Amino acid sequence: MRKQFITGLMTMSLVFGSVATMALPVNAQTQWMATAISYYGDDEFTCGDPIYAKIQADTENYRVLSDEEVRKQCAIDHEPFTFFSNEKTLIKALENETEFTNWIPEKAFGSYVYKRVGIESDGERQFTYVRSPYTVTAWDNSEEDYYTFYQNKDKKSVGLFRIYLSDEDHTYAYFKKKVLIGGITYPVTSVANNALTGKAGLYGLTLHNKITSIGEQAFYKAKNLSSIQIEGNLKMVGKKAFAGINKQAVFKIKAGKSNYKKIVKRIKESGVPKTVTFKRIV
Repeated sequence: MRKQFITGLMTMSLVFGSVATMALPVNAQTQWMATAISYYGDDEFTCGDPIYAKIQADTENYRVLSDEEVRKQCAIDHEPFTFFSNEKTLIKALENETEFTNWIPEKAFGSYVYKRVGIESDGERQFTYVRSPYTVTAWDNSEEDYYTFYQNKDKKSVGLFRIYLSDEDHTYAYFKKKVLIGGITYPVTSVANNALTGKAGLYGLTLHNKITSIGEQAFYKAKNLSSIQIEGNLKMVGKKAFAGINKQAVFKIKAGKSNYKKIVKRIKESGVPKTVTFKRIV
């Protein structure tokens, strides 16, 4: 279960993109939409979390069915209530699914999670599935910290998904070279999109030499981020990855002359403040 002491998380329900949202008609007058949300109301589903849904309809004359009602219908239809699958589309997912109950298991790491939901309107019932917007993430089992990780497409490495900090935390982030998840040790080779967007408490970070890519807006508007050390193997920097950081930030890059120039070019092209400085270190 996600750590209870985390601060700064949103507690409201969020509506995400259409990839995790399904809409079906109950009758000629009613349209409805079900969206997957986590226990904490955000867009991340982590091993140990339950999966919920936010349901909206275009009429006031509807009732959201309880989990027990939906489970009974699942038994009648011979359909799973909650399951995980590597497949992103429902039809394929139902052909290759693993059911679970209550909390998302460690075996779901790197997969999508699905839940069946339903509503009743004017005496008619309709059911659909909601899907997590992203694949399931996990905590590093080796120690207590604020970091969650996602599984890369190669299934052999992981990337940093989020660091949970409040704006009051003043933190220098050291990115781990490897993590332990479900009894398996994975190298950390990437940083996700929006990993630390808007984190005012972040003032410095070090990216080790196994990290080869940084996602879009990874550190966007982390306004106090002023010290960045990169250990010279960065091959991809997403759009606006460092946009909106401290205007006097210093990038210290450990690399040979040729590679140093390539990394600086990638960072500049991503949309970094023009006033930041770059230094090559050996």
